[in-house]
Amino acid sequence: MPADADDVLPFLATLLGLALPSDADERVRYLEPPQLRGQTFGAIARLAQAMAADRPTVLVFDDVRRALDRPDVAGPIGEPAPAN
Repeated sequence: MPADADDVLPFLATLLGLALPSDADERVRYLEPPQLRGQTFGAIARLAQAMAADRPTVLVFDDVRRALDRPDVAGPIGEPAPAN
């Protein structure tokens, strides 16, 4: 988990449909769908970057064709990885 695990956990847990402690639930409960989606993609990106910093990492996205037609989704998915 990245160093900012408390910032990543609420969004990943919401994506996976997991129950959250009340303090973490407060962070996502009142977000509008576009904000929740943006925060979730950011959390996924931070998690992937933290994993890739330790070892080679491969992410596989299934059926993203429809998602890539949406600019709010295509941006985070289509961005190149940062150079080390």
